[in-house]
Amino acid sequence: MTWVAPATAREAPKRTYIVNELKRRIVEGEVHLGQQLPPRVDLVRDFDASSKTLQEALDVLMEEGFVISQGNKGTFVAERPPHLSRYGFVFAPDPGGMWLAFTNAIQRAVGGVEQERSCRFVFYQDITRHTDTLGYQQLLQDIEARRLAGLIFRGNVRLLDLDKTPFVTTPGLPRVAVSGLPAVPGVTYVVADGAMLCDKVLDRFASRGRRRIAFLSDFALSTERMHYLANGVEKRGMTMRPTWVHVLPRDAVRRVVGLLMSLPPGERPDGLLVGDENMMNEVSAGLLESGVDVKRDIDTVAYSYMPSSLKSLVPVTRIGEDVRELLRAFVDVIDRTARTHTVQKDVVVKPLFEEELTVPVEAM
Repeated sequence: MTWVAPATAREAPKRTYIVNELKRRIVEGEVHLGQQLPPRVDLVRDFDASSKTLQEALDVLMEEGFVISQGNKGTFVAERPPHLSRYGFVFAPDPGGMWLAFTNAIQRAVGGVEQERSCRFVFYQDITRHTDTLGYQQLLQDIEARRLAGLIFRGNVRLLDLDKTPFVTTPGLPRVAVSGLPAVPGVTYVVADGAMLCDKVLDRFASRGRRRIAFLSDFALSTERMHYLANGVEKRGMTMRPTWVHVLPRDAVRRVVGLLMSLPPGERPDGLLVGDENMMNEVSAGLLESGVDVKRDIDTVAYSYMPSSLKSLVPVTRIGEDVRELLRAFVDVIDRTARTHTVQKDVVVKPLFEEELTVPVEAM
């Protein structure tokens, strides 16, 4: 006796084929955005499929956003299908909270940019090179199903061990990263203008009469950037002693700030540049415990992704990137890459003080 597969099992491969073939025609431009698909009777004939199977395939395409139904008028290709409007954020695990401020700012800003650009940002959390996680599998499925216009990596692609994964090696998928040397071929980087940032901060300190500058960070600046900062301090007649420059873990910040501020008034810093706003809780605690007048004795400037939702117990001036401009830059780079089939040059973003933002925090 010959066993015959149920009709649903026999129809499934045909449905998948129809989905993939119509999707290919849309992605490769054989049918244009907004164009009406052929009548269903023609599609049934061309694909040698049942009406039920064709409808199931169209339902999949509608659910994914490739086509829309206009009732009796027919089925049309969407004006903004996912391969042109859906941008994937790849977030690696962040156990130390290094990216907390960035992530919070981005998640607050995406809604406005999505509305402005008629697009959608999708977040894939805790992505590593390990293939057996739900996030990895979901991202891989979305890439293979051509449901993404491109990928945005939070952090250093190579240090995250993602440079050998399909997220980087799949041809034709535009990619952009927030930061991260060494560079990975095929990835465009969006970075802050570090020289401009140093100059703006030092000019701010100088305008407030600050002359003794300290620098604290939880990550090391490049040798070139540290030289630029040191030269800028010297050029302005300021001082930045080696004992006032520290790259240190978060749990040591409070103690080091306290030690710095316990020095005699003429021997301690009166300007403090903090390389990561996430350190401000510890910086604030160290300043308050030292007993200095945090409004009179010291000015604190912290690098930040803005608009920021993080609060500080002491006065702090924030400087960094407007994440709304970052989001727009990500979209522009990915769209240009898709149009030209050429990896774009790195994008340098102008740093701003918080008061220079075009839209205040309260308006978001």
